[in-house]
Amino acid sequence: MTEAAPAIAFDRLTLRYGSHAVIGNFSGTIAPGEFVAVLGPNGAGKSTLLKALLGTLSPAEGSIEIFGHGPHRGCTQIGYMPQWRTNVAANSLSGRAYLHAVLDGHRWGTPVPSRSREETVAESLRAVDATSFADRSFGVLSGGERQRISLAQALLGEPRILLLDEPLLNLDPRRQSELIEIVHAICKKRDVTVLFVGHDINPLTSVVDRVLYVAGGQAALGTVDEVINTEALTRLYQTPMKVLRLEDMLFILALDQRTIEHGEHHHRH
Repeated sequence: MTEAAPAIAFDRLTLRYGSHAVIGNFSGTIAPGEFVAVLGPNGAGKSTLLKALLGTLSPAEGSIEIFGHGPHRGCTQIGYMPQWRTNVAANSLSGRAYLHAVLDGHRWGTPVPSRSREETVAESLRAVDATSFADRSFGVLSGGERQRISLAQALLGEPRILLLDEPLLNLDPRRQSELIEIVHAICKKRDVTVLFVGHDINPLTSVVDRVLYVAGGQAALGTVDEVINTEALTRLYQTPMKVLRLEDMLFILALDQRTIEHGEHHHRH
């Protein structure tokens, strides 16, 4: 049986932020329907990678292909969920009205024909289990509810790839778990490739297929065990690292700083 063509292919990719290379000479492929956690410390290049996939940043060297074609702005095959920021204008809109406004052109991709707008919005809301609160204004929604509406926006147009930028920020553990379950279900039911950006692998270990870890100007792609281990992270960070396992939790210890990294929390001894 012929192996499916990759959803995303990186070929000797180098990305720069100003004069600084945040990812250097990276090659790898991500399959259709694969759930990949994109991890790494702040400033490592995770958001830069998303910009390159969205076609808003050109590689310094090498290339990226999205289903065999170069990235470009407005690619209808990509759904993008940015980090949520408070929008005073959006606060007065209901979730449903916000999605309709997006369909008028304020999104990545081509506007959906008006004859199907109602069903398109309704289907996106159903997919993220947001129908029950879709008619309430953003100003009264919880953080988890806002994230579901934002995810519904990314699903408009039925993309084949979802790029989710820090979707767990400011959510409590229960809401994090709920959102992860929703994204995983979408990934598997719709055969959608998911790149899920975060800091902590622990909430995601039961659902991810592989990890794309960005640190020290390099990137590594593989299973959790292949990438999040002492030897692999020492190579990436170019400094001595130690990965500790406590029951089902992973902790990353930077030996020269005596700092444990667990999600966004750094505990200095």
